[in-house]
Amino acid sequence: MGDAKRDIGAVLGDSLTRRGIAQWWQTPNRLLNGRRPLDAIADGDRDGVREAADAFDAGTYQ
Repeated sequence: MGDAKRDIGAVLGDSLTRRGIAQWWQTPNRLLNGRRPLDAIADGDRDGVREAADAFDAGTYQ
């Protein structure tokens, strides 16, 4: 899980500060069916969390 979090954090680092990244992990995300990214990745949904991070970085997640 550590490598996945680091990789996803790097994607978010293009758009967010460290504090913003920490908040992103803790905030329920509609692309993850209302789950927090932190919970989704703990459940093994690395691909879903990566897609949510990519959508945020691309500006397609509102």
